[in-house]
Amino acid sequence: MSAEYGLGIVRLANELQSGKAFTFEENNILTLTNVLAKKIEEKGNQILTLAEVKKIEKEGESFKIFYEKEKEEKTEEVDEIVFATPLNIIKEIFPQLDLDTDIDYFTLKTVFAKGEFKYPQMKVMKGNPGNPANFIILYNLVPEYQVINCPPEQNVNFEFLYHRWKVIDEKILKEALPRVGPKAKVPDLKTKIKGVYLVGDFYYHTFMEVAVTTAEMVAKMIEE
Repeated sequence: MSAEYGLGIVRLANELQSGKAFTFEENNILTLTNVLAKKIEEKGNQILTLAEVKKIEKEGESFKIFYEKEKEEKTEEVDEIVFATPLNIIKEIFPQLDLDTDIDYFTLKTVFAKGEFKYPQMKVMKGNPGNPANFIILYNLVPEYQVINCPPEQNVNFEFLYHRWKVIDEKILKEALPRVGPKAKVPDLKTKIKGVYLVGDFYYHTFMEVAVTTAEMVAKMIEE
């Protein structure tokens, strides 16, 4: 999922839980990532590298990474790379990988709502465009609040979902979720280039559990 999408969720969750307003500058994702990293470190966790990767080139058996850290342009050579970013972003920063996939990432409308569900079991649901409520994914943000994702041109049928509801916020997010069709070319986690692996949400189920599972699989591949 896109950084803009994730940070939008974080912003609203903070506002709902704290009662305070937060402003996120969409064109400066790295600054926000730095703030989140600081919060993680304050909890006692270690972050070894925090940077914005601009480009990757293969040189012999190793890889050269061009990145920006603390407003400085830097380079570094590594033996292995694990990509945990959307496939379309990987194609931009490392075109040599030449991913053979037809999965693309589509524009999404996210609606933040609060309401009383008609059906109590509707805590997390996945649907397809054209279902009675016109949403792709619906899930709880914090207690009583929901995030509803749908194509930008569609309107959510709130009467199908809720007895009573209130729309808190609505936003169009570009390239937020992967479009994985029934016969889509899903890339292997171990790529054609030795030492390069993929981790992500592109395995027919676009949710965080898949990203975590693929990360565990790649960790085992590297360890072996």
